[in-house]
Amino acid sequence: MNDAFWNVPDPRLVSTTRRSAMHDNDDEAAGGAPAEMLRRAATLFPPAPRRLHRRRGVEHALRAGAPITTLRAPRGYGATTAVGAWARGEVRRGAPVLWVSAHGVHPASPTPHRTTPEPAARALATMIDQTMTYVVGDARSVAPTRSPQDLAAWLDDEGAVLVVDDLGPATRGLLDALDDISRRLHRGRVVAITSARRRHGLLRSDDRLAHDDRTHAAHRDGPSAVELTLDDLAVTAEEAVEAAKVMGVDLDDELAEDLTTHLAGLAGGVYGAVDDLARAAARGQDATEDLVLSAVQRQRTNALKGLPRDVVEFLLDVSVAVDFDLLDLVALTSVSRPREQLALLRDVGAVDRVMRAGGVGYALRPRLRTALVDVARRRYPGRFRDRALTAATARVARGDARGALQLELEAGDTARVDATVSRTWTQLLDGHDDHALDALRSKTTQVPPTHVPSSLVDLLGTTRAPLGLVERPTDLASGQQAAPTGGAPDALATFAAITGLRRAARREDALATARAWFATPSAEPAATALVALQASVSALEHWRLGEASGLAQRAHREALSAGLLRLAAAGAGLTALAEALGEDLRGARAWLDEAEALPRAPRWWRSVVGDVKGLVDALEAVASVDPVQAERAAESAAVRDSACTDLWFVGLHVEAGAGVLCGRPMSAVDHLRSSLARRGLVRRRGASQAPDLRRTPVIVTVDLVRLYLALGHGTTATTVKTALPPECPLRLILRARLALARGDAAVALRSATPLTSMDALPVGQRTEAHVVVAEALHASGDEEGARAELARGASFARRHGSLLAFRRSAPASLIALLEIADSATRDHLVALDHTTAPAADVEFTHLPERQLLVLQALADGKTAPEIAQAFFVSHNTVKTQVREIYRRLDVHDRASAIRRARELGLLDPINRRPPTSPR
Repeated sequence: MNDAFWNVPDPRLVSTTRRSAMHDNDDEAAGGAPAEMLRRAATLFPPAPRRLHRRRGVEHALRAGAPITTLRAPRGYGATTAVGAWARGEVRRGAPVLWVSAHGVHPASPTPHRTTPEPAARALATMIDQTMTYVVGDARSVAPTRSPQDLAAWLDDEGAVLVVDDLGPATRGLLDALDDISRRLHRGRVVAITSARRRHGLLRSDDRLAHDDRTHAAHRDGPSAVELTLDDLAVTAEEAVEAAKVMGVDLDDELAEDLTTHLAGLAGGVYGAVDDLARAAARGQDATEDLVLSAVQRQRTNALKGLPRDVVEFLLDVSVAVDFDLLDLVALTSVSRPREQLALLRDVGAVDRVMRAGGVGYALRPRLRTALVDVARRRYPGRFRDRALTAATARVARGDARGALQLELEAGDTARVDATVSRTWTQLLDGHDDHALDALRSKTTQVPPTHVPSSLVDLLGTTRAPLGLVERPTDLASGQQAAPTGGAPDALATFAAITGLRRAARREDALATARAWFATPSAEPAATALVALQASVSALEHWRLGEASGLAQRAHREALSAGLLRLAAAGAGLTALAEALGEDLRGARAWLDEAEALPRAPRWWRSVVGDVKGLVDALEAVASVDPVQAERAAESAAVRDSACTDLWFVGLHVEAGAGVLCGRPMSAVDHLRSSLARRGLVRRRGASQAPDLRRTPVIVTVDLVRLYLALGHGTTATTVKTALPPECPLRLILRARLALARGDAAVALRSATPLTSMDALPVGQRTEAHVVVAEALHASGDEEGARAELARGASFARRHGSLLAFRRSAPASLIALLEIADSATRDHLVALDHTTAPAADVEFTHLPERQLLVLQALADGKTAPEIAQAFFVSHNTVKTQVREIYRRLDVHDRASAIRRARELGLLDPINRRPPTSPR
């Protein structure tokens, strides 16, 4: 405000102590203001309704004590009524409240919204002076408010509140004037009730204030400004329940939520509906869903009747879209001057500016849109559908797949949704619109299930993080049950099928589906990249590391060729993970650098696979064979969070490796088994559960074998090893390890030697094969051969940066190998001397199946007669089996037998047999 437009103060009317006219009378109320003046001030308040309902949210905001509180909403939301109720309470406490209506600006006055703030300042000064003259009762006692400082000082001296009502677009400049005053306040306050936005927003810079003014304002506690918009002023379900209770209506929370949602929280509508329910209750009717719906429709019709026809049509038309931009208005509505209607609705807070993938857009307030969509669907279903489909067509042409699908879902055209999904699914997943899938998931919950085709269900299901339990094949959607057959397979169906089959633990089927699809004529690069990413995860889970790396590299290459850098980053990150799992740490780091040089992978991909970089870092820490680093890796957020992703098996692999390095194999076994049980990868065996090793990822099965070897449970390790696929190279390596533990070097050589010449083998497996052969040769007395194999293994480790293959050897064998190694090999492996922990001796105790059944029954606490009765054999047969068990375990009583069986791992659920007859 400019001081030039305020009169110069008259020193004869304003005392040097700045005592207000309100204090010139000795008859003062409790708060210090004269009672008669407070009474006159209260007569300026708007009339109170017959029944007043409390608005706790508004009361709380007004009690916050901000220098300026703005309530911006259209008429009908009860802002004036709520502020009036609060102001009457302030007056009863003796606090002066000055209520001014912006209707006091004469039409002939300068139009503040078209000029600078000076005319607004002059108009505000005139209104305040006239109001003060009435309140004081004597014009000569009123000191003219000649500057913003004068008015702020008066409000501060009195601790008064200035309420300016009826502000709108025509008086927008008054908002700027009130802002200017509020920044100078210390105790006083300003409340503005408006249906217009400020020119420059609620909070502006204080650069125009003098230093003293800024210092004065800085001493005030609490918020500097509060603005309540349409959502803040909407009646809540709790307020509706409270109002109904006052009027003798029993309204439950769910019906109150429906009532306020379908009326968009409009105070006049909600409380009008409560009045209708109260009249029905007086006639003996309960508040049922039908009765509430009838009241809602009646109040909603009344509310819409109070609006201009063009505004109603515009609102109903744009409610079709969740958000829209200026280009959409052409397709959505046919009302004249749609931009003016949009500006009007933005003024009252019914429409907000939002950021979309394509730039700035607009959106109706959510509750208001819900109410309007309900009206449009009921009153104009054909027009609603046509508008939605026309706008969807325009959005598809502009490349806005998310917006098009939202509109088609709203219209309920399932065939159109299915066609758009098939045509645009790669756009939804390529990362340019990171929130598209979340928006579509939300949308599918807001429309009837019949509006959502199976293709969209499959897409949304495959791009979310897994729920934890492995899905059963019967749970898969139709597109996921089997690989596409006949003709050219659909890319989306293949993408969904690979994911569904993998999550059903049918990894080989998932890979077969991918191979069949890649054998067909090439699809667009984006589809190829996406299918390759899912196939790569399946190959990782099946421990086909070479194939996984190749598929991830293909995804990276195809995405780069199409300029889809975020998908390329996903491919590079997955390649790095495949290389790290294969213990090629230098290759993994190179691919990780490539991924970090690109934009971040799409958001949906990060939710599905988790923190790939963090997992690679954890694998590197385990490969360093440093127990401290390995333990930190196992406790990292990336490993912990991987349990809720498709790479859950990688996290378990890290934790198993850390368990071996840190000398805690038993706790690692327990964790792996419980994790498999939580995912449903178990099978019942009597009263216990055992891991379903046929459905468990290969690497987790391998980790179990290594952990049982570290525990010395050779029998259990052998049982677990048999569950590995026959063609798996790790099966041969573990067979050689078990043979060495038995002292059978010949079997170990036959198993591991062929692997040393397999160039396609992952680095870690190739290195471990050389180490196992070196151990076998050393055990056979061939020290020269052992030294040569050890040198070859060390050469691999040196080039690729991992010592883990050496750390998997038994400590005694590793020490013996280091003693015969050449100097270069010994120097490279010297770090292992400090990381080798003592390991238990591996014991193999074989019990025939019938004796194992009797042993399990003994451990369950059954007596010999009970065992004989359970298995339908004679008592003597059971006694014979028990004696044989004692002999094999080298014990003499039941307690010792059970204790020894636990030490050997014979009572592990993996070794338990089904409860059949022991004969």
